[in-house]
Amino acid sequence: MTPNYALALFILGLVLCPHAFSQSVAVYVYHDDAPYRIDERVDLSQQWVNQFNQQQSSIHFEIQHIERPILNSVVESGQPYIILWANALWFKRRDPNVLSSEVLFWDADTLVSLVDNPIDFNHAEQLQGLKIGARFGHYYSDFDPLFKSGRITRVDAKSSPENYQSLLAGKIDGFLDSRSTIAYLQKNKVAGSNIYVSLNPQDAYSRHILVSKHNKMLLPLINKVILVMKNDQAWQVKLEGWGGTKLVNPFELDLQELNEI
Repeated sequence: MTPNYALALFILGLVLCPHAFSQSVAVYVYHDDAPYRIDERVDLSQQWVNQFNQQQSSIHFEIQHIERPILNSVVESGQPYIILWANALWFKRRDPNVLSSEVLFWDADTLVSLVDNPIDFNHAEQLQGLKIGARFGHYYSDFDPLFKSGRITRVDAKSSPENYQSLLAGKIDGFLDSRSTIAYLQKNKVAGSNIYVSLNPQDAYSRHILVSKHNKMLLPLINKVILVMKNDQAWQVKLEGWGGTKLVNPFELDLQELNEI
């Protein structure tokens, strides 16, 4: 094959199939619960990455699931990384140079209890003496001092459905979970209408894509695609299927709606 013929084939390939020549980049997802990870179907993380890859041809994101403790080690060791669905505040101590994308959406940790015994609170101190379900390895800013002192009993679970079953069995009085996960559980009938969601979130936060300084050059492209996706009606319809269309900004963060699903 002559050099000119080989070059012509390469150029033709770029025109006909640009993604085949795009750079593959690993994107870490450490969440192990719905809607961010679902083993039996395409989850929100995979749908988001698919949408991102369709919007541009410069890079090709590939999801790499990773446990949070291992990811912490990656970030602390100074290795390159890209993390989906995270907030810089959660990793700033491990990497002061962590960079953040535009907001993907806003979320909140809140307390779930049973309708027959609903729990609302303004301050975590009001829940002293109760047993509260939590997730292994997760940090809860308002609750952790009370957990450590024993004033609130922390009962850890590996998943949100496990916490839900413990609530039904009377093993806990309530459990902490993200609003996005609760919305998915209710919309997909994993959790029934017998749960009550506290109207006062334990913590509200924005979710982003985080990148290390090594991947700083990718941030403008990532931000551009995020903004395009926010105005893409087809993508918004897909997002609605995950119960995430209202998670746009803090002024639209409405927990009352979860009690009406």
